[in-house]
Order: sequence, then C-alpha cells, then structure tokens
Amino acid sequence: KKRTEGEKSEFVKQCAEILDEIKQGETNSLTIS
Repeated sequence: KKRTEGEKSEFVKQCAEILDEIKQGETNSLTIS
C-alpha cells in the first residue's frame, strides 16, 4: 500500500522528533522511556 502525502509527512515528522530526542539524550544522560 502506497503512503499518502499526509502519512509520509507525519512519518518524517516522527523520525525528526526521534532524532532530536537521541541528540538531546547524548548531551544529557541517555534515558530510554
């Protein structure tokens, strides 16, 4: 099933948020919730 544009941008947004959290986790102490 092909992704719609909405689903694609939502997925990209989630990936960006996860990468942000990883970056912050590296500067702080890495905590996995």
